[in-house]
Amino acid sequence: MIKAVLFDLNETLFDRTGSLRLFLADQFKRHEAIAHVGVDDFVDMFLTLDARGTMPKAEVYPSLLEHLGQVDDVLAETMVQEYFDGFPHFAKMLPDGEELLLYLRQKQLHTGIISNGMANQQMRNIYALKLDLLVDGILVSETEGLRKPDPEIFWRAASRLSLKPEDCLFVGDNPLADILGAHGAGMSTIWVPNGAVWPDGAEPNPGLEVASLGKVHKMLVKIGV
Repeated sequence: MIKAVLFDLNETLFDRTGSLRLFLADQFKRHEAIAHVGVDDFVDMFLTLDARGTMPKAEVYPSLLEHLGQVDDVLAETMVQEYFDGFPHFAKMLPDGEELLLYLRQKQLHTGIISNGMANQQMRNIYALKLDLLVDGILVSETEGLRKPDPEIFWRAASRLSLKPEDCLFVGDNPLADILGAHGAGMSTIWVPNGAVWPDGAEPNPGLEVASLGKVHKMLVKIGV
């Protein structure tokens, strides 16, 4: 019986790509040195180099400026700092995220977040979205000294809720870190791709797949969670 629903953060509850587009459009307007490039090209190139948040920003911005024909180490450092200082101000939730969390609270199910990433940055995004008020537990890889798909971080999340892994359902977008990681730790899973692609050669999806958090909500209602 499912007693808790745990979530990834980026591209699962947090609309990271949509929020990035808003931040980057604002950042673009503040730098005349890149004004010769269209804002759409600037944003799209950043997203390509960023690779869904897997690349360090201290590498992304120099590469971005080089692609734009503007090699400038000082500007790159400035833009990196602007990212860390300003990005959380543009944070927004994916559609139906808040409604789903409130539904789970109404049903008296435990909820939590397990996120890979830098603790300060991820917590600032969580606070900006007020997710700390909507879930029962938050684990960030840098703080825990563990990263998904290590099963230990999933076991730790369940333990902090006084539950067993088999009592938990994990929802995420990353096939390897989220879905196969949680499955390997003994949890049920729902994959919400949000633009992610299941990698060739990986084990097949062991759980359910839906297109959006709204669909997760409907599925949980259907199966009596």
